[in-house]
Amino acid sequence: MKTTEHTVKIDLHVHSPASIDYIGNKSTRGYAELVKAFVDEDVDAIAITDHNTINGYSEYRRQLEASREAYRLMSARDGNSSVVNDLKCEVERFERLRVFPGVEITAYPNIHVILLFDDSVVPQVTDFLTNDLDLGDAVQRGDPKKCSKQSVVALLDLAASRFGDRFLCILPHVETSKGAWEELGKGAARVALFRDERVVAAQFSNPDTVKHINQTVTDNIYKRKAPLGFIQCSDYHGDPNVKPASQFSMLKTSKPLDFDGLRMALTDPASVRCSHEFVEERLERFLKGRPQVVFEFTNKLEIDAARRKDLARALCAILNSGNAVIRLNLFNVADEGSRGADPITKLFKDLQDDLDPKDGFDFTIAQFHQSTSRERFCISIDRNSKLRLLDSTCWVVDGQTPQPAPAWRIEQIVAQAHYLRVGKNKQEALESASTHLIRVSNAFPAMPIAARLEPLLSRKRCGAFELKVIVPNYPSSLGDNLGCINGYAAGNFIQIRPGLDLKGGRQKGQRAYFRFSAPVYNLAGRKAEVGETVGPNCALVFPEGGAVYAAKPNLLFAPFPVFEVKLPADHGLGTKVEEEMTLGLTAWLKSSFLLWYLNSVYQTDDVFEIMMQRRRVPLTADDKFIRSLSVFGQNIITAEHAVLVATAKENPTKADEARISELLKNHNKSVGDNMRLIDREVFRHLAFSPDEVREVYRVLRALDLYDYDISPTLDEFVKDLTGRE
Repeated sequence: MKTTEHTVKIDLHVHSPASIDYIGNKSTRGYAELVKAFVDEDVDAIAITDHNTINGYSEYRRQLEASREAYRLMSARDGNSSVVNDLKCEVERFERLRVFPGVEITAYPNIHVILLFDDSVVPQVTDFLTNDLDLGDAVQRGDPKKCSKQSVVALLDLAASRFGDRFLCILPHVETSKGAWEELGKGAARVALFRDERVVAAQFSNPDTVKHINQTVTDNIYKRKAPLGFIQCSDYHGDPNVKPASQFSMLKTSKPLDFDGLRMALTDPASVRCSHEFVEERLERFLKGRPQVVFEFTNKLEIDAARRKDLARALCAILNSGNAVIRLNLFNVADEGSRGADPITKLFKDLQDDLDPKDGFDFTIAQFHQSTSRERFCISIDRNSKLRLLDSTCWVVDGQTPQPAPAWRIEQIVAQAHYLRVGKNKQEALESASTHLIRVSNAFPAMPIAARLEPLLSRKRCGAFELKVIVPNYPSSLGDNLGCINGYAAGNFIQIRPGLDLKGGRQKGQRAYFRFSAPVYNLAGRKAEVGETVGPNCALVFPEGGAVYAAKPNLLFAPFPVFEVKLPADHGLGTKVEEEMTLGLTAWLKSSFLLWYLNSVYQTDDVFEIMMQRRRVPLTADDKFIRSLSVFGQNIITAEHAVLVATAKENPTKADEARISELLKNHNKSVGDNMRLIDREVFRHLAFSPDEVREVYRVLRALDLYDYDISPTLDEFVKDLTGRE
């Protein structure tokens, strides 16, 4: 007859109310509760192994028979009552769980050993314990403190003479105190015990124990006929806070689950899988593809100032890293106040106060315990919709270490956080409206400013600007047809030239004035190839830091791509508002704030590059404020046009050139004054503090970027801006 192979879940080290240190229900009902607890954990078999007594197993058998009898009598009288149904379920649980008789004996010198017995010899066990081992009244009390006078090997000899081969030995918790491997140490006594064939398995908690023992017993002095099995068991004592079968073993067998079938399975290492393997597999699945930061604690969950700072940094990092995890490994934690998830929960709630912002967030603690001596907790964030800072720094998980985030990571974090707050459709609308959240690099200490500015730069703007990239024509003959000084004359097309018009850009080392309005040329009857039409009322943004305002519709010629930024045709705001919005936008694009923003966030001073990569304009959400900047822009343009018209001469004389130079010098000072006013209004609008303003100009000075000559008079500028020194 063919026998089907099957797998059973077992726990061969379980205490009952008969053990003096059992802390569950110690009444006779405690046995039914014990059985239910293990059945609820899908355990197929247990061994009741009380301290120095078989009484627990005997009482279990009496309760089993009592339940059967009560069910038989009650069902005969009233087969449909709830009491009968409860009794039926209780009997089914008793009969579903296979229970092996056993004893955990304290042998000389204070070493624990488990003996499991075949049912046929159970009536002899109490006499064996009382008389052969001289355990006295400890047999009735289930007291582990009473120690037999025999060594473990001598005890096994006595058991063999009494029970023959109808018992087997398991060495419990071998790596801890009162465990055979730990207590016996190196020497002949340990060798004799571990090569004894009556010892079929060793119970371990720490998987490293198996590796260590296996490496040691390869020595010939430990040689055995059958390999020593390794199992995991719970050593359950009824603690309501400890899950039954917290550690267990899985046996693969084709034999019936009786005493002989159990012995055969335990002596075949290929048939046994221990719970730590399943825990490791579950942990591996949980951590797959997830960055993690690992902390280890021994004896106690002790948090000093340095460790708290490390944990807060890790918490900030996993909040900002999406799918990351903090993993806590606790070894041999004896302090009850440090065990379990409650102190972990309290710790991480306290750590929230160290972060900026301090808003609460939900987190999950997953437990992956191999034993009470080896606890592991994985803390993950359910949902985070805000950028989090610690000590003004944005931290992320890099490998297994928190690191300050580079700009691109911060951009990614903020975009994801914003997505979680407003949803996909709104996010798309916000991006198309060029209102993305501010992102700041740790290259400069700008994070506190970024966190504070986030609401101002994250809301949907009314009247969103459209961005259109243009690659205009630039015929080689065009330059020969143009001779207007400074690139201005009343006319019908625009030219932007890298050698002349870009000369005064906001690039490193450039100090000359960079014009505010687009240079417009008159063809004056000369033939030119058709260019791209731009305007009216648009900002033209081009590579290397250039941005100009074009008021009228014209043809555009340039040897490089240009962004045309304007309101959509159906904006419905009126011509005056359109002019103010576009002119105010140009002023914003030229502000010192934006230059600092680009360098701090993207490590570039070229707004064209940002537009090309992200198709958005980094703007404040307040349209009314953008319009208010148009006053200063118009002042500059009016004066600029007057100067350009006055100097628009072909073939100027040396006297003309000297006069033009003086005019431009005075004009440039006037422009600088207006740009400082623009900067002042921008900083006021964004509520910059004096220290934050100084940080902006520190960056511009450090990078040698043009700041409208504010640096030499910075103290005066800050006082004018804030009314404070």
